[in-house]
Amino acid sequence: MIPIPTLHLTLRVACLENDEEISRMIKALDQCVETFNKDSKEMITLDVKDIESFRNEVVFANVQPDECLSQVIRLSDILEECCQTNYVPSSDGKGFTPHITIAKLTKLPFKLKKNVKKIDPSTYRSYKNNQFGKQLVTCLQLCSMHKPKDRAGYYHVSHLTQMLKYRQYTTYSRDTYTISDAAHILVTTVISGNNSSFK
Repeated sequence: MIPIPTLHLTLRVACLENDEEISRMIKALDQCVETFNKDSKEMITLDVKDIESFRNEVVFANVQPDECLSQVIRLSDILEECCQTNYVPSSDGKGFTPHITIAKLTKLPFKLKKNVKKIDPSTYRSYKNNQFGKQLVTCLQLCSMHKPKDRAGYYHVSHLTQMLKYRQYTTYSRDTYTISDAAHILVTTVISGNNSSFK
C-alpha cells in the first residue's frame, strides 16, 4: 500500500542529472503555472472515485473525467511545452494518465516479490466503486524520489509553484508540510535519477 501522506497525481517524471537541469525544470514549472493562470479563473477540484489497475500490478484511484480534469490535462500539456522550451530531459515516454496510485507490487518486501506476481482483484473488489472524495489542486511541486521524505512522510519538495488563485488564502513553507497540507498539494512533477543532490 502507498502511505496516505505520499498520495499525489504525477504530471511528469524526469531524470535530472545535474543542477543545471534542475534549474531548467524549475523555470519550466514557473512558466507553466504563469501561462495556465492567464486563462484559468476557476478552482480545480478533482473527483476521485472507483478503483482500477494497470495489469494487476498497480492499483489506483480513478480521477473522474469532467471539466476540472480537462483543466489538469491542459496543465500537463502546457508543462510539456515549457519543458521542451527549456530543454528539460524528456519524461519516461508514458504520457499523462490521470490516476492516484494506492498500491503497487514494487512496494512489496523483497522476500514477497518472488512469490507475488499480480495483485489479486478480489483484494479490492469490494472497494471498486468507492467514492474517495474531492481534491483541490493548489500548486505544482518538483519532488525528489531519492531525498528523504519529510516528517509527515511526504516527498522532499525541491520547488513549489502555487496556483495564483490560492496565494491569498494559503502560505506554504518550502520544505515543511503537515499531513493536512500534503493532502491538498496534489499535482506533482517527480524527479528520478542519480543526481547526488536528490538522493
